[in-house]
Amino acid sequence: MKIKFLFPMLFLFVLSFSQKKWTLRECLNYAMENNLEISAEKINLENEKKNLEISKKDRLPSISGSMNNSANFGQNVILGTLQRNDNLSNNANLSANIQIYGNGKTRKTIEKANYDVEASDYNLQNIRNNITLQIIQNYLRVLLNKEVYKVNESSYHNAEKLYEKAKLTTKAGFTPFSVESEALAEVSRKKKAMQNSENEVKRTLFDLSVLLQLEDEENFDVDDILVSETRPRIIESATPYLDSAFQIQPVLKSALAQIESAKKQTEIVKTNLYPTITGNIGLGTYYFNYFNDNYTKSNSFFRQYYENFGQQISIGAVFPIFNKGITKLQIEQAKISESLAVNHFNRQKLLLKQSVKKAIFDANAGYQNFIAAQEVDKNSKLSLDLAEKSYAAGKISIYDLNMAKNNEISAESELIQAKYNYIFSMKLLDFYAGKNGDTE
Repeated sequence: MKIKFLFPMLFLFVLSFSQKKWTLRECLNYAMENNLEISAEKINLENEKKNLEISKKDRLPSISGSMNNSANFGQNVILGTLQRNDNLSNNANLSANIQIYGNGKTRKTIEKANYDVEASDYNLQNIRNNITLQIIQNYLRVLLNKEVYKVNESSYHNAEKLYEKAKLTTKAGFTPFSVESEALAEVSRKKKAMQNSENEVKRTLFDLSVLLQLEDEENFDVDDILVSETRPRIIESATPYLDSAFQIQPVLKSALAQIESAKKQTEIVKTNLYPTITGNIGLGTYYFNYFNDNYTKSNSFFRQYYENFGQQISIGAVFPIFNKGITKLQIEQAKISESLAVNHFNRQKLLLKQSVKKAIFDANAGYQNFIAAQEVDKNSKLSLDLAEKSYAAGKISIYDLNMAKNNEISAESELIQAKYNYIFSMKLLDFYAGKNGDTE
């Protein structure tokens, strides 16, 4: 009885899950956690952090221990007499090495690793920002196509009503059969337009699901949120947006960190021109035992370990004299890497400047299109209202009425398009200015 009860519950659960509609925030959160490009950069960041830890460990001494055992068997001439020389030997050593002087190579390596971690972290932020923008843009496209679909759906239903009315008036003999035929043709055209807009909704939903890297694209849908419209305005100057973008955009911060990392690499290579001083401390002892007691009597293992215990301390220096000019070439190569890093920063700054200016141009053009589309939509609605009244009074034909309706639908669709284009342009500028990019 319990099993029979569970099946309907399971069905309802699966149905409710498949009908779930994603909000923009849910899409963004899911992408931040599951996007493979973001995950790859997270792994790269962890790798750079491990490199930093390794660099810091180089400041500590290296301590190692060893123990060796050996046994020899055979004859040998000892004191002029051929005797067996079977013996067992054992030795144990403990040593510690530390770099005393290396012209700051360890410190500079740590500093370089810090810049590499910083650059990787900014790269991660930049990837997240790009993914966020793509999701917002695709989400808005879905909402745009849904609104267009609603317009076409409403137009299709109105065409059906007009067709039903035309059938009645034709049957009653008030209008010719051509009116009914045109009304039916209009129903077909509106149905085709509605189906096309429905396919556009499905296509943009699919594009968004692919961007989110979802496994189940068929049951994916988004919530029809109310988009907060930005008050239309003309942007007079690009300077505030450029200043903000240059200061806060992670793509430039990453490029700056890469420049500093390249400079540190040059300093690290230059340390190879200077001597390196290392210190060593060692402890050791050994045990040796002849199996042939006729030759000598060996002391016990622990007694030998005690008596043979020794210590050592040493300081060594390595002076670079000649290495075929490789160090000089490595320094020149490191300086080339510096130039490449500076060039990369300049290119990224130029691309960012161009992107901001293009976004401002698109926003201003979008503003003008939006205002114009509002005017066209207003006049098209007025024209349609007059056309409907004239048609009802028999002053215009059904062809004129359909033309007025098509003009109104086209105007409304263009207004929706202009609205969403302008909204995304402003959201993009908000992003460059460091503001929240959500539409909710």
